Amino acid sequence: MEIFENGIDKLLLGGILIGVAVGLLTVLTGRAMNASGMIGSLLGGAEGVAATSIAFIGGILVAPLIITKLGFPVQLAAEADWPFLVAGGLFVGIAARFGGASLGGTLTGMARRSGQAAVLFGAIMVGAAIAVYLQRAFSGGGIT
Repeated sequence: MEIFENGIDKLLLGGILIGVAVGLLTVLTGRAMNASGMIGSLLGGAEGVAATSIAFIGGILVAPLIITKLGFPVQLAAEADWPFLVAGGLFVGIAARFGGASLGGTLTGMARRSGQAAVLFGAIMVGAAIAVYLQRAFSGGGIT
């Protein structure tokens, strides 16, 4: 049996790599993995976090290049139209700045048994459900 014979093996490896990265980032820096917060800290001029933010964002940009060099095909799957993707990204960024966390930060907070993070996670899930509903309603896919 060849390793990475099916998509499950690749998903498992991807999940493990993300988990290790999140754990190392939290243990080594005390920061939660939050792309919106990292970009916001660079734009907002937060002191003492620039190197971590630059390394994190650089890793996001370089990772697909490394993966393709290792022989893994990169499969892009975006079912939403560009206006929906851009609007969704803006809403996530705004929520991360004003709410103080994104999904990654919220999950880290829940792991630390924070009630506030659990409430925020619920709000994110409700927002996601509304976004899917609106996307289906306005893209002609219908609502089922």
